[in-house]
Amino acid sequence: MTMSANAVRYWDLDEAIKARDTVKDRIEQKLDMTVEELQYRALEWDLDQDERKLLAEYERLNRMIEFARY
Repeated sequence: MTMSANAVRYWDLDEAIKARDTVKDRIEQKLDMTVEELQYRALEWDLDQDERKLLAEYERLNRMIEFARY
């Protein structure tokens, strides 16, 4: 698969942290649970599509932040 140069998104650390925190807030507001509770649910039960999408987005941003910090 080829990607155009316009499809690439570069983040700085502050932007990634803000985006991750925004996703965390959406999880808490939309799903009425913490990220930790959602991660636990993912281990024990099947998540619906919205839950999987929010958790995947949060974890992707969190990995990006951890990588940037080290």
